[in-house]
Amino acid sequence: MDEDISQSDWMKHYSDEGASTGGDGTKGQVADLKFGEPAETIGESGTGVLQITPDTVVYVKKNGTETAANGVFAVVALKDKAMTGAPADEVAPISGGGWKWMAPDGETIDVGRGESYNVFVDKFNNEDPVQPGTYQRRLRAFDLTPA
Repeated sequence: MDEDISQSDWMKHYSDEGASTGGDGTKGQVADLKFGEPAETIGESGTGVLQITPDTVVYVKKNGTETAANGVFAVVALKDKAMTGAPADEVAPISGGGWKWMAPDGETIDVGRGESYNVFVDKFNNEDPVQPGTYQRRLRAFDLTPA
């Protein structure tokens, strides 16, 4: 039995509002971005500007040998592009930054929860600052509990 589910099935069965709405029936809190649209952010320590574009989400219950501790992994592929003449990087969780998954009811889940820290894909394992005029493919994984 194939236990992986598609993004459309996940949204159909586990979400009644969609992503990043705050769970309160309103549209996005800061900007009404559609999946795949880029957003710009200041790099770590205020250096450079990154354009971050999420372009793929895959939901799987198992990643190779690791099984999602909370039920399912949401794996998000990103394209991080440097937008200024200075290298830029995402703010690390240890510095007060990092990614969070927001459920339709408003619950936030940090990257690294459960077994998500064990999700790796070599092509998307870039963590160095993005140099001017270039981009990197990155991956962020979340270990979620199905609704």
